[in-house]
Amino acid sequence: MSILFITGCGKGIGREMISNWLESNPLENKVVGLYRSTINNMKDLEKYNDRVLLIQGDASNKNDLEKCFSESINFFKKYPNKYLVNAGLRCRNDLEKVNNNDLENLWKVNYFSLRELILCLINLKIINKNISLVYVSSIVSSVGFINLDDYGATKAASESLIRSTAMKNNKSRFNSIAPGFTKTSYSENFINNLPLLYEWTIKRIPMSRWGESEEICNCINFLLSSQSSYITGQKLTVDGGWLANS
Repeated sequence: MSILFITGCGKGIGREMISNWLESNPLENKVVGLYRSTINNMKDLEKYNDRVLLIQGDASNKNDLEKCFSESINFFKKYPNKYLVNAGLRCRNDLEKVNNNDLENLWKVNYFSLRELILCLINLKIINKNISLVYVSSIVSSVGFINLDDYGATKAASESLIRSTAMKNNKSRFNSIAPGFTKTSYSENFINNLPLLYEWTIKRIPMSRWGESEEICNCINFLLSSQSSYITGQKLTVDGGWLANS
């Protein structure tokens, strides 16, 4: 049995990964999901019945994370052995216009949720017990974007934490994935409200399209699986060639 723990599983890539993971191995794969408020297409998950455990909470809160581990023991009789840190928050604004509250929330979700999870794994003494963890970063960590200064900084800091954690734990694997523009929960709003910017991104991407959530999930599955058994402390960029065109 392989149990995937997903933070930020309510929408976007996190929600897509619930179905993707469960469908990839119907006999073995299970999911423990942590979500903040709602889960998109919740009824679609009813068919999985006892293979998915969903818990509402804050991914940066130690108590909520510990509850997920405790419930995993109660429900599946073991801790998760795969981890996807997908909880994320965007802050699009001029640097001088970002207030302290927004800045604190940005770091809390994008960096400290990863840090708290790693601390839980350390305290439970399972961090070096052949687990695999993937952090969902962004191409913004590697290239400058207007009005995404702080967002990019949180992603870059988290990638650094992933590398440090990988260096200290040689029996487990820790990697990041950096998606480019992807069709997720925010894309419809982006396309409708920023049509000129959307057209610019299409022209800027060598593959001339945004990525599909499933394409990102397939790469996450690769990093979680034994097929990437010699990969740790790395970042996999999945952006249709955006960075190659920098």
